[in-house]
Amino acid sequence: MNNNVDINSINEQRQLRRILAVCRVLDLDHKFLGFTLDLNRSGIKIIVDKNFPSGDEFKIILSPVKEDEEISPDIVVKVEQKWRTSTNEEFDQIGGVIIEVDSPEYIEELIDYCDRRAKERYQLDWQ
Repeated sequence: MNNNVDINSINEQRQLRRILAVCRVLDLDHKFLGFTLDLNRSGIKIIVDKNFPSGDEFKIILSPVKEDEEISPDIVVKVEQKWRTSTNEEFDQIGGVIIEVDSPEYIEELIDYCDRRAKERYQLDWQ
């Protein structure tokens, strides 16, 4: 395997802007696990209870916070964990690559919605 290709691929992925996205993270039985911190079309960062099982891959449900407008339904995503770090005594942060989505059109809608809401709330120049 050529390490230059891997490094270039990682650098390209890091150049994608992360989008502040607050969704509930549920297990496949709809039990609450934590929240998303950020999201883009290829990656995700979540904060979960320390009891969240360790593993290279896992499936979770992203359940968007319903506010003043109708947005996408719950979305099942499969994540390949890239890193995990302790936030405090109760929670860990996990970063990973999204490797499978049950509804690609809904995740696009969710990302666009979260991006728009973050811009409205924080009025930052995202360019």
